[in-house]
Amino acid sequence: LVDFGCGSGRALISYCKMGSRRYGIGLDISAEIVKEAHKHIVDAGLERRITVHVEDVMNIDSWKRIIFPHKNPVFLASTMLHEFLVRGEQFVIGFLKKIKENFPKSRLFVIEFDAVPLEKLKYEPDLNRRLYAAMYEFWHPFSNQGMPQPQEVWKRILRDADWKIENTIRDHFDLVVYDCEPLKDVNNNSVP
Repeated sequence: LVDFGCGSGRALISYCKMGSRRYGIGLDISAEIVKEAHKHIVDAGLERRITVHVEDVMNIDSWKRIIFPHKNPVFLASTMLHEFLVRGEQFVIGFLKKIKENFPKSRLFVIEFDAVPLEKLKYEPDLNRRLYAAMYEFWHPFSNQGMPQPQEVWKRILRDADWKIENTIRDHFDLVVYDCEPLKDVNNNSVP
């Protein structure tokens, strides 16, 4: 499992604890966060199966060397892709295409909020969802991040990046997991 923006390393630790043949690689831009994640990994006794690296996730050419020994990596992008939408949808689509091109036998799990569009926010009947969405709408522009998007936008972005959504799972926090594999052509090759 390759965890983009691995943070504390908890997702990698949980994943590797599920089986002795599971390995993890965490990438995060913050040296302090990577140091803290490494501490958690050592405390869990998983330092032989999980490595964490200070890397800019969007700079694939920098970190792909770390991943290449693994034939079929599984990538996890948990509530981080929307942050890069500040650069535009085409930037995110290009990033996802580059992952597919460099790792054509990979699998991709994207976890993102099913956001309420701003123009529909005042009509949202669920008060908790309305307040949470409003907080995101007002906070993200101050932190120079892109905005969470509705499910139909994520589906379009993934499709435009040539990823086939095999399954979607929605949880009770309005998070949606998109289980994706590279889109294949008629000859069963990854679409370039």
